[in-house]
Amino acid sequence: MAEWSLTAVALGLIFLLGIGVVFAFVDTFSSGISSGLSATLLGTIVPLLVGALFGALAASHKGRRVWLWAILCGILPISLFFLAFNKCYRCDASDGNNFAAHWLIGLSAPALFIGFLVWQFDVDDPEREQYRLTEEAEPSPSDRYHAEKVAMLEMINEQRRLAAVSPLRLGHNEAAQLHAEAMRDDCFVSHWDTDGLKPYMRYSLEGGYQYNAENVGGFYDCGPFDPYEDVEATLEAYVLGFMDSEGHRETMLDPLYRKVSIGIATNRGIWVVQHFEGEYIEFDELPSLDGGILSMSGHVKEGAQMDEDVGVMIEYDPPVRELTIEQLEQTQCYNPGLPVAIVLKNPFDEYDLDDPDVRVEIYEMLASLEDSPIPHEECRDPYKMDLADSYSRSDGSESRFGLGQPDEISEREVYVSFMLAEEWSITNFGEFSMRADIGNVMADYGSGVYTVTIVATIAGELSPISVYAVFVDW
Repeated sequence: MAEWSLTAVALGLIFLLGIGVVFAFVDTFSSGISSGLSATLLGTIVPLLVGALFGALAASHKGRRVWLWAILCGILPISLFFLAFNKCYRCDASDGNNFAAHWLIGLSAPALFIGFLVWQFDVDDPEREQYRLTEEAEPSPSDRYHAEKVAMLEMINEQRRLAAVSPLRLGHNEAAQLHAEAMRDDCFVSHWDTDGLKPYMRYSLEGGYQYNAENVGGFYDCGPFDPYEDVEATLEAYVLGFMDSEGHRETMLDPLYRKVSIGIATNRGIWVVQHFEGEYIEFDELPSLDGGILSMSGHVKEGAQMDEDVGVMIEYDPPVRELTIEQLEQTQCYNPGLPVAIVLKNPFDEYDLDDPDVRVEIYEMLASLEDSPIPHEECRDPYKMDLADSYSRSDGSESRFGLGQPDEISEREVYVSFMLAEEWSITNFGEFSMRADIGNVMADYGSGVYTVTIVATIAGELSPISVYAVFVDW
């Protein structure tokens, strides 16, 4: 039996022994000390103990539990009827009929009582799972605040309807709810979290791999607030606040998104996370980096088309580490990691790669590509922030919604390594597989988070369809 079962038996025995003591006092003062104690011992305490043991064994039995319970449930009412028929209210050893009735009651009543406790608390018993009520189980993070999430989804879709954009479905990636609860518990608002994770990292850790983006909002001062009275009005204020912010509005109205996972947490205020995602790819093998070898396979859907002329982007974030609330308070946006490599289909795979002329041509092609920098937007890095440079969020309605500051985003040009895939296959049915050695790049950057971004053509335009973070200890 599990630890809970032993606890239940111990508590039940103490309770039943207490009943036995009461019987002892009654019998002692009504029948004399000697005969009363003897009758109590034989007719009350002994059957109570035996019945409790029998009930515990019955509840723990795996093969014949139904028959044991049927017997116990039958003994108790018959014994009560027999006792009432003889009009006996205490156990007397000289009365064989009444003594037998007390023994039957003493056996069956505690057996049922202890047995029920064991069955109720025995968490190691798989047979009990079929009787567990659904509402008794702790809801999964994505199912918490379900009614409020549906209400916010309707508000989002109303804004998308006004913008002539297709509606979204409610997603179930748990990263959104877990981040909302983390912000509530530590009283902060940020796309980053205290573990140093960005949204796409949390999303990947919870099983997500689609193209995705996040909106967040919450309270910075954590002052008095009645979430149950003001929740719907506050959710609507968040949606309208996001619509008044260019970046958040673009995310909410992006026509490429198909689902939104919503996180809501309440206490002294309401914290909200909207995690939008597409639905254009399914993996048979998730992107992995084993020994510097990038490999993956799957298929695209929903009208997405992979192009052999479009590469796979690899972005790098340093190893994550914990952040303080003061550091998080200075973050207003997040950006993908630093682009470090682009993997392309080898246009020379039908040529003899040992031919010196072919190798020269490959080298010249890659060199020309690497001479062309690509733009990279960056938000303020909390790891590099001066904590003395923090600013107050205590006033102004805009700050409560966590709206980013435009001057916190900078842009610079970066140079990336171009690499040719060893294997690259794309079929007419949207199936794909690839394998590439990016060990040289990983040797330069070392451990960290390498995010694999796959680009495809949707409605004639190039767009990311998958963003998946791979945590590497190099």
